[in-house]
Amino acid sequence: MGELLDGGAIKQKRSDLKDADQYTTPGTYFVNLWGGVWQNMPTNDCFGLFEVRSYDGYITQRLSAGNGKVFVRVKEGEKPFKPWPTAAQ
Repeated sequence: MGELLDGGAIKQKRSDLKDADQYTTPGTYFVNLWGGVWQNMPTNDCFGLFEVRSYDGYITQRLSAGNGKVFVRVKEGEKPFKPWPTAAQ
């Protein structure tokens, strides 16, 4: 069931990327935000799943943090990402 909800994406850790703006390839990534210097993330000192989806010229990023908080933002075409919401959704 989890694979159906997740689109069958393979979990992978991308410790070489420290800036959320660099995540534009569709997939689901396990991220560990404890004690690191991460840029353009809505929260820190947590772990979670970072999902990137692409459709119709839009890129959507969703961080489902291990503390139960969920954050979503969108990028349209060549424009920069919209800012993360100030509170979890």
